Amino acid sequence: MNARASVKARINQAFQHVLGSNIKWVFPIFVLISWFSDLLLTLLTDQIIPFIAELFLEPEDYKNVPLDSITGVLLLAVVSLILFFLYRKGIRNYSYEDLFNILDGTEKNQKNILIFVLSPYKPYDIRKDLISEESVAVPPEKTGYETLEIFKNNIGNIQEDHSVSDLRTTRFQSNWLPPLRALEEYKDISDVIVITTDGTLGSFDQFSVFSKFLKTKFGDRNISVHKYDEYIKNRDIGDRCSKGLPSNNFKLFQKAVLHIIHNIDAEDGNNCTNVVADVTGGISYMTAVLSAASVKNGIELHYTDLNDFTSHNLDISAH
Repeated sequence: MNARASVKARINQAFQHVLGSNIKWVFPIFVLISWFSDLLLTLLTDQIIPFIAELFLEPEDYKNVPLDSITGVLLLAVVSLILFFLYRKGIRNYSYEDLFNILDGTEKNQKNILIFVLSPYKPYDIRKDLISEESVAVPPEKTGYETLEIFKNNIGNIQEDHSVSDLRTTRFQSNWLPPLRALEEYKDISDVIVITTDGTLGSFDQFSVFSKFLKTKFGDRNISVHKYDEYIKNRDIGDRCSKGLPSNNFKLFQKAVLHIIHNIDAEDGNNCTNVVADVTGGISYMTAVLSAASVKNGIELHYTDLNDFTSHNLDISAH
């Protein structure tokens, strides 16, 4: 957060403390301002200014003194002092926690856009500890599909009625399940924005396979899957990220993510309040960048615990 935003947040929160949290001050303050303003205006007009004018001016010059203008300036000065007092009182109660608004992420029905970093495909060991008599039939293999090509060729075997957790007991067990877990949690998501990464070990060339995987699993929801470059309008960023966002350039990755989110907001016109970011995928700095950008823009965060596959969400935004 830059210095100007920090100062603005401090001022807003200071007055909120006085006129919001400390409700006992609200009525006395406004009564005091109203009463004191009337009293001061009467004293200035009828007593103080005439008395001062008579000391320093001749009677004929006194008639030309603009009493109303002088009174208005003095009254404004007094009111300003009162407001400054409110600010000083509130700022003493200020803490850095006031810079953030934290909710528990319960308005899932208001989210219809999901954004996340797609990790390069990696098969996991099949979770046989989850197997029960009612569970999906377990293949004899111990791991998921060894290569992306084999995975792609078997996507048609997915059964839509199986939960994402059920897929952990099949050969579809992989690091591509967490984004699907987010879609399972947010049932009104209609658009998915996939950030892919560059390089031979990146996920850029795997986008089409993942898109097919997602649409097959959630075929009844008519979800549109978008590649990140649809939201890059800057030519320089677009050229430098034409094959995926960089895996080894923190600053460029950060710049590109902020640019993407800015254009999501510009196109949707909803201040990103309908967007959720899954921060499970990607390496650590990618998670950090996407999380920070989400907090800055009021985007809800979602994370899948890879141990028990539980879904966690947090709606935190900076003032």
